[in-house]
Amino acid sequence: LTRKRVNAMRRITDKGKTWSESAKLGVPAGNASSNLLGLNDGRLLLTYSSSLPPDRTELSHRLSSDDGKTWSAPQPLAATDVATDADAFWSKQVSYPSAVALRDGTVVVVWGDLALSREWQPGVIKAARVSVE
Repeated sequence: LTRKRVNAMRRITDKGKTWSESAKLGVPAGNASSNLLGLNDGRLLLTYSSSLPPDRTELSHRLSSDDGKTWSAPQPLAATDVATDADAFWSKQVSYPSAVALRDGTVVVVWGDLALSREWQPGVIKAARVSVE
């Protein structure tokens, strides 16, 4: 995520001792963190907030088979309604995705589904299996 709201990646090849320069991915970034996962077959899976800032109401995922130069169309992962004045909460959000590839190639994504108010911030952690076919 860059200051200009574009997702970017940096590469490491030495267990985190040094990092490459940032490479913009050409996918707009929302108002929350994104997650980039390298799959066993060499493709990249990007899970990110696909709603426009300041909202965090949509999560999507995309695949790249050319090292992040181009991306598939966004695939919806989760969504919630925008908070209104009638709601007890000032914000509802689905945000902060994290993905892992299991040994069988299945990808599982987890994220927070939250409602925010001045007094409390109830939420749950949700998960879904993502098709990477």
